[in-house]
Amino acid sequence: MRSRRSWIVVGIIVLLLAGGAAYYFQRQAAQKAAEAAALRTETVSTGDIFSTVSATGSIAPEAEVKLSFATQGTVAQVPVKVGDTVAKGQTLARLDTADLQLAVAQAEQTYVLQQANLEQLQTGSTEADIKAAKAAITSANAAYAAAQQQANAQPDQLVIAQSNLDKSAEALRIAQWAYDNMLTTWFLKDYAPNSPQAQALTNAQTDYHVAQADYNLKKSSINSSSVSAAYAQLTQAQANLAKLEAGPTGPQLKAARAQVEQARIALDIARANVAKATLTAPFAGVVSAVNVKAGEPANGALPAVVLVDTSVFHIDVTVDEVDVARIALGQLLTVTLDALPGETFSGKVDRVAPTATVNGGVVSYAVRLVLEPVDAPLRSGMSATADIVVAEAKGVVLVPNWAIRRDRDTGQVLVSLLKDGKLVEAPVTLGLRNESLSEVKSGVIAGDMVGISTLREALNLFGGG
Repeated sequence: MRSRRSWIVVGIIVLLLAGGAAYYFQRQAAQKAAEAAALRTETVSTGDIFSTVSATGSIAPEAEVKLSFATQGTVAQVPVKVGDTVAKGQTLARLDTADLQLAVAQAEQTYVLQQANLEQLQTGSTEADIKAAKAAITSANAAYAAAQQQANAQPDQLVIAQSNLDKSAEALRIAQWAYDNMLTTWFLKDYAPNSPQAQALTNAQTDYHVAQADYNLKKSSINSSSVSAAYAQLTQAQANLAKLEAGPTGPQLKAARAQVEQARIALDIARANVAKATLTAPFAGVVSAVNVKAGEPANGALPAVVLVDTSVFHIDVTVDEVDVARIALGQLLTVTLDALPGETFSGKVDRVAPTATVNGGVVSYAVRLVLEPVDAPLRSGMSATADIVVAEAKGVVLVPNWAIRRDRDTGQVLVSLLKDGKLVEAPVTLGLRNESLSEVKSGVIAGDMVGISTLREALNLFGGG
């Protein structure tokens, strides 16, 4: 019985060992199958790699101009509307120029008159001018002589006038005495107003006033300026002849030329005011705003017309000081727009600011990126992401970044290679790197297989992993 029990125990142990071994080998096979299924591999190849610096911003037109009238007036014409494509020099808006054209005409006449005056000075006096000036002197001489003769005759007339005045004064005195004497006689007093003495007194008073007026007239004639006026006229005629015979002086010519130049400037200003009344496109572009209407006064608060040049767009971005040293003029770039997903646009670096901008302690530099002309419906303000190519390597060994790791202890860069079905790590030297690939300069060659296991944990029956 004891021997039989022993054999039973041994049999049970053997069965348990066999079952455990079977489970173990099954588990190992399942684990290897899982590892094989979870293995990510890729064959190393050669290709081109680009190192980029990314930046974001909004696209803007190459040029934008806000046009306003430089003079006041009523809007006469607005031949464009928002969205119109216009050529360089095309009329965008115009004011009523009736008054401005009149000012031009007046300025032209003034200019012509001043030119004629200058030409007359420069030409000099003609024989007819000299002859007329001499005749004026002869006439002035005659007038002067007549004035002198009249002045010499007037003293005798004044003596006569004085004698007549004296006689009339004496007659008035006698008539007054006779009238007063009559008034002293009491019985004749009532008849005095109608008496011969009263009539004689009235006549004497009238004669005296006439004599007084004649005397004053003769006296004033002697003190008149007729002789002086005639002499001044003669002097002026003589000076005019001398001026004609001598020709224009330097200051006179200078003043005449200045008047011509002043008239020319006034004409230019008048014509410029007419030109300012018309707004024309300084470049070919698209009308983005119109703030005036025909028949209304020009609004000085807003630009009359806003024009944008959509032939070329640019992006103004900021680049961190760590990356700006890698940015250079002419570097190529690619641009993606949120508004146009799936499309990529090309461009280049147009300018880099020489000085930094500090905002919140962060140092950055302004960089302008110019897009190549395209037919896509680009609009000002679209959000854009630009990748600037700062370095490139062509025909080099490329390894996916997921197969590369850096040892934290040694700092050594390692690549996981798949050899004989097993993953081994090989030290490598890296070159350029982008978001997905890295250039490997040594340690890996084209054709090698890199791989990693995606299993995070594997437990066996005995707690191993």
